[in-house]
Amino acid sequence: MTTATSSPVRAATEAPDALHRPRTAPAGAEAAPTGPAEPGPLIGSTAAASRRAHLHDVDLVRLLTFVAVVGVHTTGGTNPFQSVGGNAALMLLHFTREAFFFLTTFVLFHTHYDRPLALGRFWRRRFLLVGVPYVVWTVAYASPVLVRQLADGQISASARTLGYDLITGDAWYHMYFLLVTLQVYLLYPLLARLVRRTAGYHWQLLAGSALLQIATLAEVRYGRPWPGVAGILEQHCHELFAMYQFWLVAGALAAVHGDRFRDWMSRHIVLTMLSAALAAGAAELCYTIARHHGQAPFDAASVFQPIMVPWGVTSIMALFALGAIWEHKRRPGRLDSLMRRGSELSFGIYLVHPAILPGVLALLPRTLPPPWSTLSAMSATLFLSAAVVALCRPTPLSLAVSGRPRRRPRRTGAKTGPKRPSVPAPTASTRPRSLAPAIRSSDQ
Repeated sequence: MTTATSSPVRAATEAPDALHRPRTAPAGAEAAPTGPAEPGPLIGSTAAASRRAHLHDVDLVRLLTFVAVVGVHTTGGTNPFQSVGGNAALMLLHFTREAFFFLTTFVLFHTHYDRPLALGRFWRRRFLLVGVPYVVWTVAYASPVLVRQLADGQISASARTLGYDLITGDAWYHMYFLLVTLQVYLLYPLLARLVRRTAGYHWQLLAGSALLQIATLAEVRYGRPWPGVAGILEQHCHELFAMYQFWLVAGALAAVHGDRFRDWMSRHIVLTMLSAALAAGAAELCYTIARHHGQAPFDAASVFQPIMVPWGVTSIMALFALGAIWEHKRRPGRLDSLMRRGSELSFGIYLVHPAILPGVLALLPRTLPPPWSTLSAMSATLFLSAAVVALCRPTPLSLAVSGRPRRRPRRTGAKTGPKRPSVPAPTASTRPRSLAPAIRSSDQ
């Protein structure tokens, strides 16, 4: 069956999560035990402080996936709608949807799972960082219709249009991801409780979630349309948390067992890449069989079909294997800084690039055939989108454009005036006893 998600440019991204804030264990915290950890809010068998280091492998995973999602949209824009080759490429590029939902909960659990959660503060911050861009870009992408309706005096119609787009995420083809991300943040406490309650049974939880995902995709792909409210929900399934539950559960469990997950990837790179190649072949075989049985190329390459589960799993594993290679080989320097900067700008690129892509496509020479037209449009769109987001980061537009607070310039000038002589901090043996009450009161 064909759902509302059937569009050559539907893909997914990742929400702006705090990977770049250095966090360390509290002073005086005990060292992590070297033996197996008891089940609890730790990742694998390591202490929370060790896992809070910056995830350089995730920088690469995030960046490659964002490049691929722009590739989805440029492939759809530079190939005929029913191009056999173009849709064969889209069949593989659809992994981006699964990868970004996986990354959403992976980073969310990496950041919050083992920390006391002030729910009100958590929701305020998360809804601000995603909700503001969601509202701003919904209005921006819906503005051509809204302006036309207001010019015709259709004020109530424009209000209904805007309300519908805010509720459904249909202002433009990529806004659904932000809507689902807001649902993830809303339901995070329940998901975290599920992960804690099933400690010791995470493999069973993952397997059950995978079976449910396959059954859901099979129903959407091969089932008959549902009547009534169920039919409306089915039509908008791409905008609902439940449609991606396996990728969200998998990302959460991968973060909870983060060291073991990432260590396994680094030790089985060849096996991981071979599995991804086999799954890619299976996905293309399903595409070919569907076309042989009369399905149009675009329908045969639908993102919602059961084969996307093995292909999504193995492609995510392959990305993390590449991330493990990068983390092992990387050295501090320009390339490392560029990778982190690209990861930081990636969410803003996702928000901006659909506004830039039509202009890039209009300027492409019509005689330039695919895949050269696709690669040219993709490169130009990435460059221009990154430039726009980078220019907005130090301005008040940063939150709306990039989903991040305004980047404040670093102060490089030294303070003028006489410098205060530095005095060594007193040690435990020299600190006066009379200062102890004051020190304790100032720490409270």
